[in-house]
Amino acid sequence: MFERGMPEIVAHYSEHKDLVALNAIYESLLVSYLDDVEKYAQHPSQVDYIRHAIRSSFAEPSLLPGIADRKIPGMDRGADWPIMKAILRESCILYPQTAYMKQLTALLFLIVCIASAPPRKKTVVVWQPSHQTNTGKNFSEAAVCNGIAEAAIASAPRMKEYKVWSLGRTDVHNADSGSNTVVAHTSALVDGKISGYAWEVKQSNKEKPDVFIAVHNNGGTRRHAVWGYIHYGDAHEAENRDLAATLIASIAAATTLENRGVLLDSSTGRNDYRCASTGKLSFYSLDEHVNTAPIRVLLEIGDNGVSYDFLRDPANQQKIGEAIKKGLAQWLEKRTPAI
Repeated sequence: MFERGMPEIVAHYSEHKDLVALNAIYESLLVSYLDDVEKYAQHPSQVDYIRHAIRSSFAEPSLLPGIADRKIPGMDRGADWPIMKAILRESCILYPQTAYMKQLTALLFLIVCIASAPPRKKTVVVWQPSHQTNTGKNFSEAAVCNGIAEAAIASAPRMKEYKVWSLGRTDVHNADSGSNTVVAHTSALVDGKISGYAWEVKQSNKEKPDVFIAVHNNGGTRRHAVWGYIHYGDAHEAENRDLAATLIASIAAATTLENRGVLLDSSTGRNDYRCASTGKLSFYSLDEHVNTAPIRVLLEIGDNGVSYDFLRDPANQQKIGEAIKKGLAQWLEKRTPAI
């Protein structure tokens, strides 16, 4: 049988040779596959299409008798494939004038195709909201960025997502403060403790993410805007730039924030953390020597002065989070080959 096949149908048919009696099993499988479509869709956008195809199978009256012999791309045919062929042939050949039997065949064939497809690997995304509580006047960047990250995680399409956030931890230094570009706040050990940033990236690496998104707020820019940052000299620099550009464009389209484009982390001239490969100033969280995610971007959303009221509004945090997830889904759609 297929590794992910239908042993109940095969066993029942082998014993009774009664195609009509399989109807109840078919219907049960139909419900199961409708529930499990996400496991087989190659991309979230295909979920609705596949569900529609499954529901529409009973409305399709025609499948040719030779369908049992057709090669289906990606199908895993095992030792019990002849039994499945027999079921398909009987429904098509022995009952050619029975529309109901043809409809059952359509459903069976569709289920066979789905059952034979390898489960889709879900995209793993790690969110790193800022843990800084000391930026700006009467302003918690941690609270704002966490609100944005939580909104993104809760928004459709759902992926395999994790949040890494050191706020409140006592086993790390700079758990609720510090800059992503300062050695003392990132890579340094203090009293034997790693930093909040180091702990967050370490937790991220454990999840083996495909995409890593850091969320921060800017300050001192005098601009109500959004910026994207990527790591200089990275092997995936082009993909990182494309994702960052997509995300900030989505945020700008959904809000009043100005799109200030994508910048290299080496261009900021901030502080003293440097990449070991290039020797250039860098964001610790984006450094490939620290963060193992292939795709890594950092978003600076708004300015803690100019955008103060805007950023603290939960409705805007929700809107920004949804926009980020929408942009991420669009980027993944473009990046993933259609089947």
